[in-house]
Order: sequence, then C-alpha cells, then structure tokens
Amino acid sequence: MTDAVSSFDFVHHPGWQEYFSRLEGFSAHGPTPSQLLKLQRKWYKQHIDPSYEAPAAAAAAPTTTTDAPSSSSSPSPSSSSSKAHHPRRRRTPAPRADSTNNGGSSSAGSASSGSSTAAPAARRSLVQFAIANKLQLIAWIANLLCLINVLAFIVPIGMDPSPISYYKVFRRGAVAYIVMLYQRHGLVFSRNYLNSIIPDENFAYIMYCVVFSFADVHAAAVLPMAIFALYGFATFTPNVASAILPQNLRSTIVPRIRGLVARLTAVGDQAKIAAARLELILVPILFIGLFSGEFLPLISYANFLNLRYVQSAHTRRLLSDLKILGFQLTGHPRCPPIIGAAFVKLVGLLERMDPNRR
Repeated sequence: MTDAVSSFDFVHHPGWQEYFSRLEGFSAHGPTPSQLLKLQRKWYKQHIDPSYEAPAAAAAAPTTTTDAPSSSSSPSPSSSSSKAHHPRRRRTPAPRADSTNNGGSSSAGSASSGSSTAAPAARRSLVQFAIANKLQLIAWIANLLCLINVLAFIVPIGMDPSPISYYKVFRRGAVAYIVMLYQRHGLVFSRNYLNSIIPDENFAYIMYCVVFSFADVHAAAVLPMAIFALYGFATFTPNVASAILPQNLRSTIVPRIRGLVARLTAVGDQAKIAAARLELILVPILFIGLFSGEFLPLISYANFLNLRYVQSAHTRRLLSDLKILGFQLTGHPRCPPIIGAAFVKLVGLLERMDPNRR
C-alpha cells in the first residue's frame, strides 16, 4: 500500500513552501530525513486530509523522501536527503571512581569506615571498663566530689555556701568508704562479718564521717578527709585515663599521671602522719564543745580514736610522743598535782586500748 504523503507533490505546493520557510531550529544541513517525513505527515493531516493516518510500518521505519521544497535562502531538503546521514556521537560516560581504578578513593572510604567503627568500639570498651570496675569507679567519683566540696568550703566562690559544702564533704566521703569496705568484705549479716570489718580503717572513717555530719562545723575535720580523698582519687586516675582517652593522648598523658601518683605515694606516710595529728587536734576542739552541750560527738569521736589507735601505727606513735611530753609537763614543780593525777589516769586508759598489751 502506497503512503499518500510519499506521492504528494510537496515541492510545488505553496502552502507547504510557506510553512517550511518559517521552520527554525535545525542544523546547518537542514532537517534529517526522519524529521522531514514527520513534518510532512503532520502538515498533510492538518491541511490536506484530516482523516490521514500514518502507516504503522512507515512510522516504525521511516523512509527517505526527495519531495522537499527548494529555496535560495535555505538548503533544499532533497539535497539534504541525498546526503549520507551520520548518526550523532554518543558521549561515553566517565569511568566510575571505584576501588578498581581509584586507589585514593578506596583508601578514603576505608578510612571513613574505620573512623565510623572506631567510635562504637571506643564506647563499648568504656562500657566494659565501667562494668568491670564499677565499685572502684563509684569510689573514684565520690572522692572527686569530696575534693570539689573541700575546695568549695575553703574557697566559697561561685559554689555552695560553706556549711553546705562542709557537710557534703563527709557524706560523699562516707560513700567512698562504704564502697571500699564492701569491695573488701562484701555484705554478710553475721557477727563474724561485723568482727571482720571493725579492724578495717574504712569502717573507722565511716564513723568519722557520721560524727562530723551531725556535729557543728569544725574546719580542721575537713583536712583529713581531703588527704585521704586525694590519695584515693589519684590512685585510680591512671586507670580511668587509660579507658577514656584516645590512643594518641593515652601514650603521653597516662605516663605523666602515673609519675604524679608515684610522687604522691612517696609522701604517703607524711600525709598519713599529718592526718593523724589533725585527728588528735580535734580532741580538745570537741572537748570545748561540751560547754555548748555537744556530748554525743565527743563520745563517738572517742570510739573513733579507739579504732584508730588499734589500726594506725602513726596514731600510736603520736600518742606515745604526747605521753612523754605530758609527763615532762606534769612533772614540773609548778604543775598542780590534780592535773598530774588526771593525766596519769588518761595514760592508763590509753594503755588499756593498746592491742599489744591485750
């Protein structure tokens, strides 16, 4: 079957010539044969035969035609159709920057994936450290808070008022001592368990914290708490730093912290002697409190000193030095005899508390 468009005389038809002269947007060689055939069919349907339908075979495989208008201003379609049609070049897509042809991107990807997996691994290690050392970590935090409250009591600038910080020192110190006592002995409700924890110095300092948590403010009582809190905080700090610091900082900061802890440990005996002296200085301070009606703190503190006399060699040595000094003073001719007799009774009481004489 012959297509009506292919047999129509487009070259000599004035309507087609006028329509084709107004067309724009083609290349310098004019429309391609397929474009020209589409234009001719469209114009033929609109102006010649509205019932025209393009054949299916022709629409699928358009044929070339030589019926094109001639014009001096534009190249003739017949000449353009006679020329060989060269298909346009297709742009080749740029190669993808994958791991096969771009080593830099693969290394960057591996680095980003490594950094993304490093953070969860660090969090897991920190959680594992906290679970494995939960008691030491609680005591470490309590000692840190105790030191902060000591500073707030001594230098109350922008912190809690002094009395509030004072009592927080003993409450948070008591938490640290309770945790350390539980770490050593556990918790068993029996008489043997009670007999086993009484000789522990942590039990004595729990009593110390209880005494001064309910007594009036005595600034000297804070200093022994500061000494032992600093010692407990510094001892566990290298372990905490090793767990929370990244690897590049861990190798430089942790050895310095260990060096500071070693220096602090070297003066540990002097610090314990200073704490023992402060504990003895508190005796006359609490004795003066008797005149204001504070009987219970003095009695409780006497029990604390009894425990410290049994536990601490520094306390026993200081009391021995005080005994020698007391005999020298009471043996002076100007000393009243009643004071000498009272001192002898006090020495007898202290000697009965000596564990070496039991």
